[in-house]
Amino acid sequence: MPASPKSANKEENWHSLGDGYRLRAVKDSDIRHYLDSRNLAQNQNNMLSKHRIDLLAHTAWWLGSERHSFLLEKNCSKLLYIWHQKVSISEKDYLIGGWFVCGGELQFQDSIVALQWQLETCDREFPNVPWIAVIQKDNDFVNLLNRYVGFAPPSQRNIITKP
Repeated sequence: MPASPKSANKEENWHSLGDGYRLRAVKDSDIRHYLDSRNLAQNQNNMLSKHRIDLLAHTAWWLGSERHSFLLEKNCSKLLYIWHQKVSISEKDYLIGGWFVCGGELQFQDSIVALQWQLETCDREFPNVPWIAVIQKDNDFVNLLNRYVGFAPPSQRNIITKP
């Protein structure tokens, strides 16, 4: 997977975010946990594609993915995977991203820590590249999170749709 954050713990390449939080780029040994987390019912319900992904399809995707994916932990407990990717549409660059939980209860503060890290990192690595977000209208948690960090829903005429 591309782009590793600066290492705070050289052995595992963890980046400390304070208050027990740490984050690192995903590695090949995460492949099964990443898939199992993605396939959790609580994540599937918030995905555009709600079907379970099988291991073979996931492995093929994993090996060719251009996503920058990271694992967030708090006190050594896996909380969520967060990812972003630069894409080009009509010769313009955009960032897309997302996240999903590893299971258990996620506190609002946990997702804020991950999202603020992601926004700061992307501002540094991809200056002046705007975000595109695709969010289910009824995903109250993510809508609240996005309002908290200053994202606003686009007007109808600004929505990019596939022709």
